[in-house]
Amino acid sequence: MFSNVIFEFKMHRLLKKIARQRVTMILQPGNVPVIERAVDHDEVTKTLILTAQIRGWVEILHESMPTGQIDAKGEINPSQPFQSRED
Repeated sequence: MFSNVIFEFKMHRLLKKIARQRVTMILQPGNVPVIERAVDHDEVTKTLILTAQIRGWVEILHESMPTGQIDAKGEINPSQPFQSRED
């Protein structure tokens, strides 16, 4: 029973993080959105997002989006802006 309470608490925290995300710009070519305050991409988060999707609370807008990181100065590497694709 206690594990269910912890899971629901994590779900609530994730939904609050998702609600804070916002698109700051669209990169060209490919119309790739730059998302500010993006959520982590670990296994626990993937499980929570899938659960929220099953419950109808979130919708996956794009599959296999390219992902990358910005440096400490807030700049993107122009030669290689994306390191991977998010499944």
